[in-house]
This record gives sequence, structure tokens and C-alpha cells, in this order.
Amino acid sequence: MSKPMMRLLLGACLGLSLLSASVVHARPELGPPSIKLRSNLSNVVVASFVGQSGERQATFEKVQDLHSEAPESIALRISPQLMQQLVPGRDYVLAYIAYSTQRLLQKVEARKGGPVVINLPGAAPALLADSPELREILAWDLDETVTSPAGLMPLIRSGLTSQDWQYQNFFLTELALRPPLHKRLNDG
Repeated sequence: MSKPMMRLLLGACLGLSLLSASVVHARPELGPPSIKLRSNLSNVVVASFVGQSGERQATFEKVQDLHSEAPESIALRISPQLMQQLVPGRDYVLAYIAYSTQRLLQKVEARKGGPVVINLPGAAPALLADSPELREILAWDLDETVTSPAGLMPLIRSGLTSQDWQYQNFFLTELALRPPLHKRLNDG
């Protein structure tokens, strides 16, 4: 094989490997929180708050995995303000990132400083009191929920009527970022 042909082939292989690495870890820039919380590197779990272990460290015990598999005990770095709002023994739905990526090296490793709660529009922070509606919307198949099926509307309506401001924010963002459901706002 000639040198120019070899360079072309190597360049194509490198390009494909970089493309596949970016696709594996791709996240939509804009999208409903129920989709964005479930990235390749995130965990979404129902967990019971055990207590504080250090100024910014909260410890939780897993109740149920909703996305990816979390360890039985989860220690997260959180802000002191958020720590004050947590109630021992209460169940929460939390989404966190425990890993970081080095895309060019195609390497995934534990985050320095430990896992952190995800913050994104509609879930800032992604640590909400547990509810059946929240569990259900996070349990929808990702491929199906991307199309914003009509079956999501009752869940969104229920979340919007909650007295919890975080739920209202979460479900309002869900609705705002799902244009196919906008026409269903006035439906029964």
C-alpha cells in the first residue's frame, strides 16, 4: 500500500474513532430534563437521605435505580444551602455524575472530588422529593419519550399542579421543551 493511501486510511480511521467517541457521550444541547438527566455518564436513583458527612457531603442509601446502576450507598458533594433542605429518612429522586470523560483519550474515570448533583434547566439541582409522577416520567423509554407522546401529558399536568416549586419547575420545563404537546394544553 502506498504512503498517501496509508495516510488517507489512517486519517479516516482517526476521524471515525473521534466521531464515534463524540456520539457515545453526546447529550442534546436543549431538551426536557427527563431526557437530559439520563446521559451515558449519569445515574438517576431514588435514595433515602441518611445524613451529612462533612460540610458539603450528603450520604444516601439507594432505594431504586431509575437510570444506570448506582451503588447501595451514595455520597454526593452538594451546597450547604441544599444540605439544609434535606430531611433525614426522606426519599429523593436524584441525578448525579460520578465520572468524567477525556474524549480524545476515550477514557472515563471517577470524578476528582467525588460525585456531584446535576444542574440543568428544570432540574437545578436534580435532587427532588420522590413522587410517583417523577418516577414514571423518568421510567419512559428514551427512544419513545423523544417523540413527546400524548401519554406524557397527564404526568406533566399532575406535576404542574404540585405545591412543590421544584416539581412545577421540572414539569413546566418538560412542557416548554416538548412543542408537540403544546397543542394538547387545552385538551380535557
